[in-house]
Amino acid sequence: MQRLLHWLLNEEFVGAFQQLQQLMADNGYALQDILSQLHERVVLIDIPPRTLAPLLVRLAKIEDDVSRGSSEKLQLASLV
Repeated sequence: MQRLLHWLLNEEFVGAFQQLQQLMADNGYALQDILSQLHERVVLIDIPPRTLAPLLVRLAKIEDDVSRGSSEKLQLASLV
């Protein structure tokens, strides 16, 4: 999960997207798995509430879209 956060926070879009796709393929993770783990980690990071709240709302939106059948690839791009 640390690698995932590192990619999202430090990599360019294409690099982070490719790394996440590879992680999902290699480990058999669904985007839902990634979102759940990411949510758990994000709330532990010392982020100001004004920044944290919109981030959690965005993660919830992506999770909702995935649960409604939206393309995982499209939602992964949205996450990155």
